[in-house]
Amino acid sequence: MSTCSNPKIGALLPAYEMGILSGEDLVAFEEHLYECAHCFEQVQEFEPVAGHILNSDKVKAGISTIPEPTPAYPAKQRKWRLAYIPVFAVVLLIVILGPWNIKIETSQDAIATANRVIIGCFEDLTGRQDGKQLTEIAAHLLANDLSESEFLQVVPASRVRGLLQMSENDNICALPDERLWDAAEQANARWIISGAVIEQDGHLGLTSTIIDITTGSSVFSQQVLGDDTDNVFSLANRLTIQIRHDMSMPDAKPSDSDILRDDVTTRSALAYKYYLDGIQFVEQMYSDEAVRAFENALLHDSTMAMAYYYLSQLKDARLINKAFEYSGDVTTRERMLIEGLRYYYMYNFDSAVAVLEKTIDRHPDEKSAYLLLASIKLSMGNTQAAEMRYLQSLEIDPYYKPALNHLAMLYGQIGEFEKAILTINRYIDVAPNEAGPYAAKGKIYADFGEIDKSIEAFETALAKKKDFPESLKMLGVLYSFKREFAKSDSAFERVIETSDFNRRVWVRLYQATMLSRQGRLDSSLVIIEKLIHMGEIEKASTHFMIEARLSRALILQAQRKYGEALEEIQFAIDRLRTDSPNMPPAYLRYKIQFLTDDHRIAEADSILEYIRGYMQQIPSLTYVYHYGLGCRELALDNASGAIEHFQRALDYRPHESMYGHFETKLMLGRAYLQSGNIEQAVDAFNDLRSSYTYFRAYWSLWDVSSHYYLGQAYEKSGWYKRAAIEYETLLQFWKDGDTNIVERQEAEKRLAVLQHQS
Repeated sequence: MSTCSNPKIGALLPAYEMGILSGEDLVAFEEHLYECAHCFEQVQEFEPVAGHILNSDKVKAGISTIPEPTPAYPAKQRKWRLAYIPVFAVVLLIVILGPWNIKIETSQDAIATANRVIIGCFEDLTGRQDGKQLTEIAAHLLANDLSESEFLQVVPASRVRGLLQMSENDNICALPDERLWDAAEQANARWIISGAVIEQDGHLGLTSTIIDITTGSSVFSQQVLGDDTDNVFSLANRLTIQIRHDMSMPDAKPSDSDILRDDVTTRSALAYKYYLDGIQFVEQMYSDEAVRAFENALLHDSTMAMAYYYLSQLKDARLINKAFEYSGDVTTRERMLIEGLRYYYMYNFDSAVAVLEKTIDRHPDEKSAYLLLASIKLSMGNTQAAEMRYLQSLEIDPYYKPALNHLAMLYGQIGEFEKAILTINRYIDVAPNEAGPYAAKGKIYADFGEIDKSIEAFETALAKKKDFPESLKMLGVLYSFKREFAKSDSAFERVIETSDFNRRVWVRLYQATMLSRQGRLDSSLVIIEKLIHMGEIEKASTHFMIEARLSRALILQAQRKYGEALEEIQFAIDRLRTDSPNMPPAYLRYKIQFLTDDHRIAEADSILEYIRGYMQQIPSLTYVYHYGLGCRELALDNASGAIEHFQRALDYRPHESMYGHFETKLMLGRAYLQSGNIEQAVDAFNDLRSSYTYFRAYWSLWDVSSHYYLGQAYEKSGWYKRAAIEYETLLQFWKDGDTNIVERQEAEKRLAVLQHQS
């Protein structure tokens, strides 16, 4: 075994390995390496793990500050990327630094401020092709595992990136350390944990360093090295156990070291990579790409609960049951999110709110919990509470794109145009190169009747992403309002060319609806019947199947085939009850309407009484109840009673972009017309034209028919020219349509009389 040729200079080896030599000492030692085989061999052995220190100005600067007295506030220029130092170097550091005593607070108030941690830079020191992927997975796993402690709060990575004003593609390791210090201070975090993925003798390893930003000091470093049986999941778990023990956390029991939970979330690095990609696509509002990513994750691990969680929101709500089935292998935070969403889908809103409130108490930075709470509050008709939750999520992260998108849509729903545009412009500032914010702006313009500005915004979104389906679908809708049906159909076909089965059938349903707008009811029925058949075979989502049945029922109603329409709506109700057996379906209002159209009042009354029994338990059914009563009174020629109930129903759906608003406003207009309140009828029918929404497009038959009713109102007012224009507009829409539609036949007769009189 060789010995050092100059022990006096050789004694500088540890300092050289940590990169803290400078000046004459550095020159002398490096000249010594040319002469001393012993020291050269030592450096060569050390190089695979920590050789990067010799080339890292940031690490040199950080280590060089160790002997200095600890300041009251850490200097911003310090660089604490120490996570890559091997165990024997850590021992030396601890000798230099002296003993440390990390105090973990155990009271809930103290936990909120004293025990918050940020996961910082995790670097790839392996040189492997999948190295970057492994660092992303390791950082995410470490955050999840540490968040399991009830005495620690991990600031979510998305929150950190928001504070750093970073895009998804920015590398946190490339930022100056003072930026991370600032983010930590803004997030009220005390600790920063940075680390690296290393490789030694062909085996993976993980290292980490804990920085206390109140002192500016590195207090502990950890390292775990794997063997043939280890993967990034087991290594992350072992590293977490070390960190929790080093931080003297009260729930870090000794037995924890024997529990390697490498089956938490998934065992597949590839599945986890797709899962993280899916989350990024969700934040970009790219739903198709997100669906593919989560489905790819499930191809590699069919038990990945959180992939099912996201897919239940993006594709099929029934998948929440799969998420719940496999929720034993997720973190407590993730399990609570799954439970809250599951209650939401079961219409058990109170339980959903309770679970999510508890989630926020434990994880106050969990933005997605605020987002889900806002959705629940909207479902309960509480727009103020929804707005508050969106704003709270943006307090956590002002760059949170889903919250900016949903908040802008909410302002659109409640008629706050200026707030909606301000919010969407903020969204554009955050993501100027993405299609999502421009598509959202197009929808807001459409909601407020600015059809040309809306089309321009959707075209801009397509310039950012040429296959963005939401823009194409909405362009198909908007061009149909302008009677440019060839352009409408072309936009829909572009969606179909690049979409999966689920989106294709939805777009085909909209194409069928556009045929109804043209009065081609029989052709529309042919397409809808094929879609229903395909949906049954391919097990399409409940939402699609019930909407397809409703579309068919509405055409049959227009053809005065009430018995067949009732059969279709009963199919939809039965399908809803299969998924939510304890919830009276909102679709019962259509059954009541079809029954009253067919003068089957006693049957309608029975359903109304059934709904009334649930109204106190489920307040949202109040809308269904009053809508049904309005239809009943209108069928009995009690126009004043119908007005009262339709108005009360509208109080629960006051804005154009809300589900149920369009049909309720149209029925209110018909009640005013029947009562002789012509001015109110004109206002109601004109209000229907004030926006260009999906709902108005879906109700194309009623939308075009409203020209007939408005024509009647103008005619009764003596405004014959305006009446003629309305009848002519209806006939232009239906010029190539079926000739047996009652409203068309009546419009032709009335127009002929008016033209003869003139």
